Amino acid sequence: MSRHAHIFLLITSALIVHSSAKEPVKKATVLDHPQKVYVDKTSKKLYWPLGKPFWVRIAESADSTAKSYLLSDEIDSVRTDSGTRLDGSNLGDKGIRLDVTGKQALRWYNMVTGEKHALRFYSDGDAPKTEVKFQDIPKHVTGSNTFYGKGLTLELSAQDKMSGLDQIYASINGAPYQPYKNALSFTAEMVYNISFYAVDNVGNVSVPQTVNFAIDLSAPVTRINVANSYTSKDGKVILSKMQNLSLASHDSLSGVKETYFRMQKEEKFTLYKTAISLRNFQDGEYQISFYSVDNVGNQEAPKAFSFVIDNVSPVANVSFEGDLFEFKKGQLIISPRTLVKVDAKDARTEVGSIEYSINNSTFIPYKSPVPVSANPGKHLIAVRATDKLGNTSPVTNLSVTLDSKAPQSSYSFNGPMFKNNYIVCITPQTRITLSSQDDLSGIKTIQYSFQGDKPNNYVEPFPIPTEGSYILKFRGVDKVNNEEEIQMIPVMVDNTPPVLTETFSSPRLTASGDTSITRFQKSTTLFLQATDNASGVAGIWYTIDGKREEKYEKPVRFDKKGKYTVRIRAMDNVGKVSEKTLAFAIED
Repeated sequence: MSRHAHIFLLITSALIVHSSAKEPVKKATVLDHPQKVYVDKTSKKLYWPLGKPFWVRIAESADSTAKSYLLSDEIDSVRTDSGTRLDGSNLGDKGIRLDVTGKQALRWYNMVTGEKHALRFYSDGDAPKTEVKFQDIPKHVTGSNTFYGKGLTLELSAQDKMSGLDQIYASINGAPYQPYKNALSFTAEMVYNISFYAVDNVGNVSVPQTVNFAIDLSAPVTRINVANSYTSKDGKVILSKMQNLSLASHDSLSGVKETYFRMQKEEKFTLYKTAISLRNFQDGEYQISFYSVDNVGNQEAPKAFSFVIDNVSPVANVSFEGDLFEFKKGQLIISPRTLVKVDAKDARTEVGSIEYSINNSTFIPYKSPVPVSANPGKHLIAVRATDKLGNTSPVTNLSVTLDSKAPQSSYSFNGPMFKNNYIVCITPQTRITLSSQDDLSGIKTIQYSFQGDKPNNYVEPFPIPTEGSYILKFRGVDKVNNEEEIQMIPVMVDNTPPVLTETFSSPRLTASGDTSITRFQKSTTLFLQATDNASGVAGIWYTIDGKREEKYEKPVRFDKKGKYTVRIRAMDNVGKVSEKTLAFAIED
């Protein structure tokens, strides 16, 4: 082989690694290369291994089969060191040894003719020098780790200045050394440990060199990160302008060099440096494409991420559970029992939270219907809602008036009525009128009952048609259902007139003639009496023989003889009247 030979070896491995960490590799053992003498066939030069002893023979001719005779050191007329070498050996026993690499000569000098002859040869004690050359492809060095990308070819070469290069040997990941024949092409993703050395033509072996590197054939993996995103029922990812898109890449070997992105309507990819703000994005659907490149040129296939921008905040609505009356448009009246209910709707996402404030207090989370206040008067309700993307609605303000005062009701009677202590006496013809007053929401209804039945809603004056004793119950209810305490009035319905009785002071006379008329003696006194079990007697009136009616206040005395017709009328306190006519005669 020439002195500057180049050896190539094809290396293929199926082992794929997933990290650049160097694992311990068993070192291969250098092969046995005995020293040998080498004659260059072209130049006819002889190369002798340094340190290999040699002897000199004289041959009868140049023919290799001619007899030759070994010369010993006794022939020499001059000896140095008494035929002893520096190591104590005898030249004749161990031959001649060379200590310096380079040109050597056996000189012969004819002392008679002065003719000189130099028999040249070369001693070679220097090993070849090896080199490694990597193809110009992407390379990345981090710490003690070296990475190459696709298409790496490694070239080994060696030079020897004397006898020339015989062979280069290489070991792959601790395998036995083999002669190189082809270029080193690396097609598998793994960590490589390459050891190599060279041998020259006389058996000098160079010190093995080692190179360590990893082949990275895998592209990075990029993912998109979005905090607080929302996925709709149809699988769409919904974001708001308050969010950012972050791209995170990972490469297990050489590492990520750069990441690029492009929005849907952009032609070129842009280098990703920091999170992508969505601040200026309007409502609508978008798509971002992105990929990464590692430090040895492996490029990820572009990925796409579709999303929808939702900048519309939820709509918060206030409603009420319980008593509510709208006095005028926008003027709401509620009661202490009324609860405020708040809900919210969002067109694209879900509502994340609802907050409320009453009378400018701090906003607090809404969980369930809440009362407004226990205090009457005007109150301010404020509500707002935030969706799961952070879009917060404008504050919705609502003013309400709380009515906590019950109505005040009264009654009156239209028709006969008499109040006897705490009992009111009326007739079936008497009409009962109920009325009620309320300062805020107004009267919704007046409820009444008098027979222990269910309350009736008052519509118009009403009678109690049946005679008897009753408890009239009534109360007013305003338009937010504040109920007055029940008022109770004892009522007696009187439909029976008084009972009249008369008494004469003298007994009846025995009839002696006309028996159709009752007779009393002269100076007889008439006593009148009326009783009424309900309203009581208002008075008794009488008239004698059609004369002017007089109120009975004392007994009536009859002193004159004659026939009399007395008409009597009694009236109770509710105007019920009973009448009676007495016909009698007074005799001497």
